[in-house]
Amino acid sequence: MLEEQDELVVRLRSGDRHAFRQLVDALHPRLLRFVNRLCPPPSVAEEVVQDTWHVVIDRLHTFRGDSRLSTWIFQIATHRARTRAVREGRYAATLLESWDHADPGGDGGLSRFDSRGRWVAPPAGWPPDDPEASAMHQQALARISEVIDQLPEAQRAVVLLRDVEGLDTREVSTILGLSPANVRVLLHRGRHRVRSELEAVWTGRESC
Repeated sequence: MLEEQDELVVRLRSGDRHAFRQLVDALHPRLLRFVNRLCPPPSVAEEVVQDTWHVVIDRLHTFRGDSRLSTWIFQIATHRARTRAVREGRYAATLLESWDHADPGGDGGLSRFDSRGRWVAPPAGWPPDDPEASAMHQQALARISEVIDQLPEAQRAVVLLRDVEGLDTREVSTILGLSPANVRVLLHRGRHRVRSELEAVWTGRESC
């Protein structure tokens, strides 16, 4: 994997347009999806991602290979999104949210997840896994998306990078400039809020 990345970086630095097109095709949809959740509307997100690619081209010579190339590019995109949002006055707080700024009380829902971050049990009222429940599952997924968009900036970014983009804790830590411990806390608190909202929806429906 590292050898393939090193080869790709060499090709990119040599001005290989085919290599750059491959990189854009692979990462652009993911970057756009992520930035759009941090920095809507879509037109602004598209501008941010385009700006990200310009920065990648200009600064490719500074990439040291300490992380995956995709992680480095996500880091640039996050910085550009934050800069754009701050400039337009849409960030009441920065992504540098710490334990002290996280939601107070209890363990933040940590006990509801196993050591790999998975739910110990489905949310209360979660629809059964059968064909008849497919519409309810779709509704649940839509609600999950809504709740994620309502999370505080740092929690939202961590949940999106870990649970939507599938990056590991170390990569998220690098991208957001947070400690791995802080990333784990924010992830658990974000997941806990999502689960709590889902339980409220499903149990409320059952009581009607």
